[in-house]
Amino acid sequence: MSNDATPPSYSVDVEARSQIGIIREQISGLGQTVTHLSNQFATFTNDFQSKQSTPWATLTGFAAFILSVVVYGGSLAKAPIDDKLTRLDRDQDRIAIVIEKLADRSISAKEYAAGVERRNDQQRYVEARMMRIERDLDEIQKAIVPRGEHEGHWREVDQLKSALGSTYSLRDAIQKMEREIEQLKGDARSPRS
Repeated sequence: MSNDATPPSYSVDVEARSQIGIIREQISGLGQTVTHLSNQFATFTNDFQSKQSTPWATLTGFAAFILSVVVYGGSLAKAPIDDKLTRLDRDQDRIAIVIEKLADRSISAKEYAAGVERRNDQQRYVEARMMRIERDLDEIQKAIVPRGEHEGHWREVDQLKSALGSTYSLRDAIQKMEREIEQLKGDARSPRS
């Protein structure tokens, strides 16, 4: 399983635990230093009481130790700030890259206005075509004969067909054709003079 597949909370927990371990080590070292400082201070106090002269070497060591504790404590306090500043710089770099990519894809106000004008022209063209189509459709609808009138004409056609069928049926047509065939056969047998 690769590192990329680990959940974000797991990697944060591991990172936090490692930082906590580092801080514990630093605190332990600080405790030892404080113990050492306490011993030195006790020695200084004893030396100062036993001698009436000022122990400059001990005072200088004590001042250097206090300065190192302050610097060390300051570095501990500053470490999370530096970490966050580093992350902020990294995020700003990422944002700058994204902004550059977006700038490459963006269009100017002039290009946008031209696109809007093209769209408006297309809309006007489509609306004009729709108006012409509606006008032509209205004219066609006016020219169409109503359905009731069509039904009347079809009834007339059916009546004519039935009248023709009743006066001259299919049987009559077949008989007429048979007579004509017989007559043609008879004409073909008779000698021509």
